[in-house]
Amino acid sequence: MAMIIASCAFILALLVTTAIYKQAKTYCYGVFNKEFVMREGLFWISTTALPYTRLQHANISQGPIERKFNLVTLKCFSAGSGSAEIDLPGLNAQEAEHLRQHILHCATAQAPATEEVYISPASICTSEPNTTADKATDNLLEDDLDPLQVIEIDHSETKRTDTPKEGQ
Repeated sequence: MAMIIASCAFILALLVTTAIYKQAKTYCYGVFNKEFVMREGLFWISTTALPYTRLQHANISQGPIERKFNLVTLKCFSAGSGSAEIDLPGLNAQEAEHLRQHILHCATAQAPATEEVYISPASICTSEPNTTADKATDNLLEDDLDPLQVIEIDHSETKRTDTPKEGQ
């Protein structure tokens, strides 16, 4: 009887270890020109793309088991989201910090530049045209006419490997 219980415990431990290993191997990420992409899942595959223009902040966390193996979890937060949009566990601490700095740099580089225009109430009330205000209005109208330019996702560098070829 003890031999059967020990055998079952060994098989169960082997299955759990194999499942954890396969789950850990299913995480992958990509750093592209305009977005950070994470893919995860063993049976149900999920792909999350976070454009740099939506990235609010990124932090690194480390639990007790991760600390023992010098691993960390990179968490990326987006605008309007209360929890992490991308949660990438099992990274080396140095690589995670380098990746965090890189994606924050990309987010800063792609942040839209803003131009402040101060208009005094006197210039609004006069009948003379205010060239500074007119230029600002023209810039706003141009920005409103092309909103997709800000959130455009460049898929030219991505290749889908999960889509079956036609006829299969």
